[in-house]
Amino acid sequence: MIFAPFAFQNQQVVVAGGSFISATGGTVTTSGSYKIHTFTSDDNFVINSFSAPNNSIEYLIVAGGAGGGGANNRRGGCGGGGGGRYHATASFILTSTGSFAAVIGAGGSGGNASNGSNGGNTTFLGITAIGGGGGGKANYDGAGGNGSAGNNGGSGGGGGFRFSSGGSEDSSQGGTGFSANGSNATAAPRQGSGGAGAGSTNSGTFYEIGGDGISNSITGTAVVYAAGGGAGDGSSGNAGGTNAGAGGGSGQDGFSATSNTGAGGGGAGYLTSNYIGGAGASGIVVVKYQYQ
Repeated sequence: MIFAPFAFQNQQVVVAGGSFISATGGTVTTSGSYKIHTFTSDDNFVINSFSAPNNSIEYLIVAGGAGGGGANNRRGGCGGGGGGRYHATASFILTSTGSFAAVIGAGGSGGNASNGSNGGNTTFLGITAIGGGGGGKANYDGAGGNGSAGNNGGSGGGGGFRFSSGGSEDSSQGGTGFSANGSNATAAPRQGSGGAGAGSTNSGTFYEIGGDGISNSITGTAVVYAAGGGAGDGSSGNAGGTNAGAGGGSGQDGFSATSNTGAGGGGAGYLTSNYIGGAGASGIVVVKYQYQ
């Protein structure tokens, strides 16, 4: 028996199991069978097509880190800025195509004889990551100095000089963050409190070290996000968390955090003038999905 060949012209071949996600937006890279969209500035993630079961994405959303506190006239181990709120998931199920705005929170500015500014909120897929809380300032009051409380935020900012309290975390939108501890500095150390990070509060004998962030490898490389800035000091500055700003020592401004990590800036040191806190880092959104 002779069989005639089948004709496939003008016919669509459908692969069992549905079509993969097709999307645009941000800076797009590939890693194996996955695409990674990285948003370091405002843009839209546009989902053009997909079908189940290939309808799952992974995302990372980090808010802007806060600025460190600034010294006001000779007294000042200022508080470090808190890290931005951190949201991540390994499986988010898409239900529709369309355009989804990624709005990236800016890093907070360092204080100039004032508390540091809070970091900006990052929003994506209806989720708001809250910016970090600014570090408290140190202030010369003619009686040895005092400090301001750190600002509330995604993670709290460190308290300024002289027993001032740290800021509280804002957990209203979920995600991960911690409250900063208040400064336990005495007149001798003349230091503030490190800002809290997404991974922990600040730590150390006088709480001067910035809090840890959280490591995430969604981009293909392990990066620590949302760490807290270190406190300023009257001698040598204190360390921030990974990618966060260190505090300034005697006669130094605080150091700034690494861009697009959501980390906090370091608090200013002190000597005979005003010194400025370090700037916090802007936030980031990253989306990853299988495309083949």
